[in-house]
Amino acid sequence: AGKPLGEFRYGGTRRDDPEDLIPHQLRRELRGLWAINSWVHHDDCSARNTLDMWVTDGGRSFVRHHLIDFNGTLGAASIDKHTYRSGAEYLLDYGVAAKSLLTLGLRPYAWESSVDPGMPSVGFIDSRTFDPAGWRPFLPCPAFDERTPRDIRWGARIVAGFSDELIRAAVRQGRLSDPRAEDYLVRVLIERRDKIVRRWLGDSATAAR
Repeated sequence: AGKPLGEFRYGGTRRDDPEDLIPHQLRRELRGLWAINSWVHHDDCSARNTLDMWVTDGGRSFVRHHLIDFNGTLGAASIDKHTYRSGAEYLLDYGVAAKSLLTLGLRPYAWESSVDPGMPSVGFIDSRTFDPAGWRPFLPCPAFDERTPRDIRWGARIVAGFSDELIRAAVRQGRLSDPRAEDYLVRVLIERRDKIVRRWLGDSATAAR
């Protein structure tokens, strides 16, 4: 509902919104979103997949912000599956290129040991090579670049709130025809969740689950 205003950006403010006073790269809900996106491997999370709407609710008119288009989430990369390197490098990653140049390409990367589950309905997403501290989206994001440990812990606590039962119930809604695919995706999401919780909230938080 409402009037479309186009995408919002992960940096700066909307000049046509008098209530938008805090630069987006300083907002915790955007900086902490990095941890949530890393969990579900939503790497196509640039501004082009956002939408602002001018709405009237409760007798007041204002801009409501939306995240849209999740076809680059979990194991899917739009029309194909994710590559092994997705989540580990930007599309054009100068830092990685420089390291490869300095080591003559002899230094192996963790993603090179990834194993494709071979399930078309899952695509490619894994937990074994997932790095909860080094995950990267498809393109750099100003808000993610400004994230702090407190922002990440904010997002990690949201991820921690998804129990094994909730994860399995959510995956079941996908109605995957292959039972192996459902079990695989549930296991991967649980293991990725636990890695995030352990890295950012500590072993005690993982044990409490």
